[in-house]
Amino acid sequence: MEALACGIPVIVSPQVNLSEAIEAAGAGWIVDVDREDLTATLREALSSEAERLQRGKAGKEMSARFTWPQVACEILDMYAKVLTTN
Repeated sequence: MEALACGIPVIVSPQVNLSEAIEAAGAGWIVDVDREDLTATLREALSSEAERLQRGKAGKEMSARFTWPQVACEILDMYAKVLTTN
């Protein structure tokens, strides 16, 4: 998340908790933990500065959802819903 907040696109595996959000935002590359797949993805990522900049911008926008105040509000909302359903 720190890299995304700085506008740096990421390469993560599908096992990373945020991989679906990263993919949906276009903020990086999702790659299986496999030597050939990782090598191909690194080549792709390094081959285009424009693509890295575009994905970096998307990552910066995506990371705004994960600021401490935003996350704290979401947790408080979740607790409030739990308390009102019991």
